Amino acid sequence: MKMSLQNKEQRIIDALNFLNTHKGYIKKGKSKIGEIVGLSGEELDELYNYVRELRKRYYDSSTGRDELAGYWIKTKHVSAYFKAKMGMDLNDLSVYVNELSKKIAPVNSKKYKNIVKRQGDHVAILNVYDVHIDKLPFNDKNHSVEDYVNSMVMGVVDMVERALVSFNIDVIIFPIGGDLFNTNGFTNTTKKGTPQKVLMEHDKAFKSGVNFCMNVINYLVSKGLTVKVPVIYGNHDHDVDFYLGTVMEVLYRDVDNVMVNNELVERKYYVYKNSLLGFGHGNIERRKVDQLPLIMATEEPDKWAITKFRTMYLGDIHHKQEYKFLKVKDYPGCTVSFLRSSSVMDKWHHDNMYIGVPRSMELHVYGAEKGNRCNFIYNL
Repeated sequence: MKMSLQNKEQRIIDALNFLNTHKGYIKKGKSKIGEIVGLSGEELDELYNYVRELRKRYYDSSTGRDELAGYWIKTKHVSAYFKAKMGMDLNDLSVYVNELSKKIAPVNSKKYKNIVKRQGDHVAILNVYDVHIDKLPFNDKNHSVEDYVNSMVMGVVDMVERALVSFNIDVIIFPIGGDLFNTNGFTNTTKKGTPQKVLMEHDKAFKSGVNFCMNVINYLVSKGLTVKVPVIYGNHDHDVDFYLGTVMEVLYRDVDNVMVNNELVERKYYVYKNSLLGFGHGNIERRKVDQLPLIMATEEPDKWAITKFRTMYLGDIHHKQEYKFLKVKDYPGCTVSFLRSSSVMDKWHHDNMYIGVPRSMELHVYGAEKGNRCNFIYNL
């Protein structure tokens, strides 16, 4: 199959396009590929050199993975794994977000106009970490996403109602994302490409996740609370969390007491009176737990300086750990809290003996002057 091309550069580009859409030909060897795409000698060598440069350009040494994926080219001259670069550039993403925003109708703020905004001296942190809403459970044929979502909403209502009876809360922080979904899209893989078993199609899972977040936020607003929503990017669903945050931004853009923070950073911080509260997913932070107080102080020096009590909330490891950094001389300490997952157990966790760990949600209450006052737990 000879190609009549104008010049060497165009011949190589067309050859690459041909190989990308006819992946079976890669196995036929260099000389056979040369016959198929109409290249030989120096031009064929240049094709392989170009693919090798692509691999260098997109190979991620920190993970040992290629951001190009699709097929291998293996000859005596080069061994390369090739695919077009994944993802969008910033311009493409901006266009996508703008188009998505046009299709979403904001929440009608008028239905909240008669609700009296609470005035208080406590903040509550609603921690629903590592939900993995569409994960395929192990040996639980009766599990449904709808029931899972309903049970979490019930848990939120239970904890919030108990907290409001005991404390004068005016602000609640509700982190969303952080592996709310089990996959990063329709490929049923994580952000890094690890295959996952799922209970439903990605579009249905995304709608369930959006509905869960909306149900919780709407309930919190109906209680007169100011709701702050940091979007935390998980290692399973990093990109999907950004789209989720975009949807929430548009939905609540007209609701004054809902503030969504969808800034593309790994950790997000809030100050309430005398407390600095940090949030991250945990997959990055758990490797540097002993450095987190310094990282916290470096990322937010002004907020660190004006607060006495500091906590970093993380998830990802699917069981609960706390690391306390005690006061050194006159320097305040910091607590790093890894929260339990609310997710169902899948086969991988069963096989690796992560069994019998309670699935829970938590609500932590901080006062204006004395930091953490009380923690509420709801076991699913």
